[in-house]
Amino acid sequence: LLMIKCTLLENGVKRCCKTGGISLKNKGLNYYAERESIIKDLEIHTLLNLMAEYEKERKRSITSILEVGCGEGVNLRAVFKKYPNVIITGTDIDGDALSRGVIELNKMKWPDSYVPTKSISLVKANILDKSLCLLPAFDIVFTDRCIINILNVKKQIQAIRNAWGYVAPGGRMILIENSIDNYIRQNRARKALGLHMRQSPPFNRFISDETMHKAMDCRWSKDLAFTDRRS
Repeated sequence: LLMIKCTLLENGVKRCCKTGGISLKNKGLNYYAERESIIKDLEIHTLLNLMAEYEKERKRSITSILEVGCGEGVNLRAVFKKYPNVIITGTDIDGDALSRGVIELNKMKWPDSYVPTKSISLVKANILDKSLCLLPAFDIVFTDRCIINILNVKKQIQAIRNAWGYVAPGGRMILIENSIDNYIRQNRARKALGLHMRQSPPFNRFISDETMHKAMDCRWSKDLAFTDRRS
C-alpha cells in the first residue's frame, strides 16, 4: 500500500511526501488466511505512528480527526483508544456499514479519561459532494483504501481535493491507498523471478503518482521511501 502524508503549513503551502512504515516478518502464520488481518494491523500501526509523528513535528496535540470512507469504523475505534478526548468523525456512503459501526462503538468500554462532550460521530456522506457539511477543518484527515474504490480518475482527484479541503492550517492528510506504479514494479520483479503476474481487482482503481500530482499539485520529497504492504 502507498502511504502518503500531506501537511498544510500555516502559510498555506502544501508539503507532501511518500512515507514508509514497519516491515513484517513471517512468524509461522498462514499468511493467506491471515492476510487481511495482518494488513489492517499494519495500517493502523502506521496510521497511529504518523499521528504521533505529526504531534512531535508540530509540537501540539491533535484535537480533531476525520476518516473519509470509514466503513464500520474499525480504524476509528483504534484511533479512539489512543485519542479518547479528541473530536473524531467518520464518513461513508454505506449507511448499513455505519449502522454496524455504531453497534460496535456501543460495545466499547469507554476510557476513564473520556470526556463526554467529545465523541466519535459517524456520518453518511459522499466525499464527492462538495456541499458536505462537517467541522470547518480537522488536524488529521485520512483515508484507508477508500480512493481506490472510485473507478474514475477525475473523481479520484476530486475526492482527494475535497478531503484536502477539510485539513486545518498546520494539519495533515494521510492517504493509505494502493499504488499502481508500485504494483507495476512489483509485477516486473515477479516476472523476473518466474512468478505469476498479479491482476488488480476489477472493483478497484489503484492510484498513480500522476493522479496524486494532479490532485495535490506538489512534488514528492526524494529523500523518503515507501513500502509495499502486500509484498
